[in-house]
Order: sequence, then structure tokens, then C-alpha cells
Amino acid sequence: MNHFTQEIMEKVVSGVAESLRGVDPEWKKMVVEMDRGLSAD
Repeated sequence: MNHFTQEIMEKVVSGVAESLRGVDPEWKKMVVEMDRGLSAD
């Protein structure tokens, strides 16, 4: 992903995380795994 796309993803994921119940508003790190869904089949 290019830098622009990474920034957009960061903002989207941050907004979602902060709106979830039980997520500490002072969170420092989040890991997002992405799978393109491509298979050898």
C-alpha cells in the first residue's frame, strides 16, 4: 500500500476502534491484518 492509502486506513481503523465498547480510549497500538483473498485454486 502506498503512504496515502496507509493514512486513510489508519484513520478509518482508529475511528472504528475508538467507537467500540471496551476499547481503552488511550490505546497505543493496534494490529490490522489484511488478506487479499487470492488463492491458488
